[in-house]
Amino acid sequence: MTETLRPAIDGQEGLDPAHLEVPPLSPVSWLGWAIFRIARYSEEALREADLTLRQYFALTLIAQGPLSPTEIAQRSNTSGPNSTAILRELLDLGLVKRHVSTADQRRVWVMITTDGRDALDRANAHIDARVGEIAGFFTGKSAPARALTSLATWNKALDAFRPSWLAAKPGAGRWSGTSA
Repeated sequence: MTETLRPAIDGQEGLDPAHLEVPPLSPVSWLGWAIFRIARYSEEALREADLTLRQYFALTLIAQGPLSPTEIAQRSNTSGPNSTAILRELLDLGLVKRHVSTADQRRVWVMITTDGRDALDRANAHIDARVGEIAGFFTGKSAPARALTSLATWNKALDAFRPSWLAAKPGAGRWSGTSA
């Protein structure tokens, strides 16, 4: 007999799980559900560090090296206006700065500031603490390390998958405010 996997219902006041019908999940869907839940807990950790998920994502990209606003929009899979709004927030907070190229004044680069690096370090510390707290609920001594290694492996696969996905799906790099 196949065991049906059903997600737990976290913090839903007024809901009696016994009366809810949650569709069975395949192992792949179960993974997606876990990723979504980790993201939600991470998003709350970011709020504690005074960053939004969108700001964190853009700041993480910019921390890898100077990028043009267009590159930031492309890499974050956001539209130009959404990307501009996020960059404006980061500029207003002093977390990034704009640099106009001396060779070609039409080229603008966005770079992380010292305050931006500090904010990113603080946000990463909050996320590390939250994920570490969650990992403390695994059973078995090696389970947390295996789970974290699995996530690192998924990141490598996602990085390799993205170019072929973008090439095969017209408009895939421009979702409305979401990222891959």
